Amino acid sequence: MVNNNILYIAIVLLCSIFTFSSSQSVFTTPGLIDQNDFGVSHLVLFEGLKLHVRTYENPNITSGYTLLFDSGLPYFSSSWGSVLLNLIPKMTDLKIKNAIFFDRYGYGYSDLSPYGIDSFDFARRLRASLNILNFQPPYVITGWSWGGINLQSYYLAYPSDVIGLLSIDGTDKEFYNDPWWIANMGSTMDTFKSYIKNNTENHDGFVLACQEGRIGPNFGYYTNSVKLPKIALKNNQDIYPDSSNKYLNAATQELGTMFQSSLKVLNAVNRLQETEEYPYKNTPFVVITAAASGQAWMARQNDMAKLSSNSKHIIDYTSSHHIPTDNPVEVVNALTDLISKIENPEPLNSSGSISFYPNRLAMSILVSLASALLVLI
Repeated sequence: MVNNNILYIAIVLLCSIFTFSSSQSVFTTPGLIDQNDFGVSHLVLFEGLKLHVRTYENPNITSGYTLLFDSGLPYFSSSWGSVLLNLIPKMTDLKIKNAIFFDRYGYGYSDLSPYGIDSFDFARRLRASLNILNFQPPYVITGWSWGGINLQSYYLAYPSDVIGLLSIDGTDKEFYNDPWWIANMGSTMDTFKSYIKNNTENHDGFVLACQEGRIGPNFGYYTNSVKLPKIALKNNQDIYPDSSNKYLNAATQELGTMFQSSLKVLNAVNRLQETEEYPYKNTPFVVITAAASGQAWMARQNDMAKLSSNSKHIIDYTSSHHIPTDNPVEVVNALTDLISKIENPEPLNSSGSISFYPNRLAMSILVSLASALLVLI
């Protein structure tokens, strides 16, 4: 009888541990596109926090690439609506089996953590959550803005999991030394804290300020002018000013981890460069940079592309920093280039060469100008 009781208690404890670390709920909403949205959302419980993961599984092929998409700060999966809309028709041709979008903790539909989670800890949690869902590596990881640090953190922690990287105007390791952020991090956090105060004291007034465009686009709220599917736009507009302040607290938390996360990436890359010319080896790596971000940023983006011997640097002359909403077609084109690199692997290149590519619209403008000059000559 005593042994049976011990066995029973052991079984209950094991079940409790399993539930704590790996339970999930599944539902079809919230969608990212307005029509024929075949995505499935999962709330994956791992170490006491639920992560919202939305998956799009291609029914036309039995196997293929698994793509992960990470948003900038302070945004969530809704930012990818227009990219997904342009990607779905090409999934079969590109051999994409799964396109997976997620909300970092506190954003969108994910739980708010009681403390800030840095990029390496998030990589660990994301990896575990994907394993719970049985989406196994290898992965092709896309990161926009702060997602650029996250994708590099994941790669540095689990390089064998990753077969391709796409950085979209992504944050680089030199963020830690960025003079603008060093000077302005405090005021940026104060802005979010003022939003929390305003939303708490006058919720209706704060919602109106969002709707009237008095919250800058770099602070997370999308106005109706942003080019997103209606449902993705509504998701952002409903969640951002929620009276719980979950979203705004998440942004404040994450801002507090940015220097720590970028320093970890900086140190990890520096250690690898002591023995290797290319810290990311010959991993296919495509970098898109918005020319509007300036020359100093462009130089840092070029340095980031050089972390792999098998890289491509695309200059987007038509977009702001918000490339996923300004130019979603360019993102899909870059993914096409990245998958081509994966399927046609290059040996580790010791020459250090890197290719620069202006985006397609800019190239057509250059060709037209050249033709006009020939006529004048």
